[in-house]
Amino acid sequence: MPVSLQPKSVGPSNMFVLIVSFPCGHEFSSDVSKNGTFTSPNYPEPYPEDVYCVYSFMGRGKERVQIQFTDFDLHLPHEPPRDCDSVDAVMVFITINGQKERVDNFCGNKLPAQLMSNGPSMLVEFRSYHSSPEVKGFRAIFKFVTDLLEIFFSGSFLSGPDEDPDSIGHFSVSGLSLEMPSTGIKGNH
Repeated sequence: MPVSLQPKSVGPSNMFVLIVSFPCGHEFSSDVSKNGTFTSPNYPEPYPEDVYCVYSFMGRGKERVQIQFTDFDLHLPHEPPRDCDSVDAVMVFITINGQKERVDNFCGNKLPAQLMSNGPSMLVEFRSYHSSPEVKGFRAIFKFVTDLLEIFFSGSFLSGPDEDPDSIGHFSVSGLSLEMPSTGIKGNH
């Protein structure tokens, strides 16, 4: 566990504060398991403050990483700032043209939408600045998948008429728009 001493001014005298970083995270490979779960540290109990976790997902070939959060409860001292900056957050990254690109940041307690990578890898980072006895962190299910049509027909990305009639037969996978030929419906989504 990394430990550092940092100076801190307190009144007329100076003192040093012991900072202990809480390492966490995991590397998931489709060679080991095609599905599973990952959580914030101590889940469902409150996670510690000053945490930085990296969850790396590595598939093979045409595999894609699918992530569905089943519980999401992060400390939020006030309304979330734009892009969840400076608050406890989960950040999701994919690779585009060899570069790590952020898909989105999530904070607070709103359950994020299901995520799908554009290739065989995805990176999820969790950072915390605070800890609170009222929050429990997050839990998510991951799958390495190869059949995008199976995902579509299972309802994972299906939009129905109650949501947007033009979206039937369409779904987006990290910027990739697909159309089901049998629907004949076209549109930009």
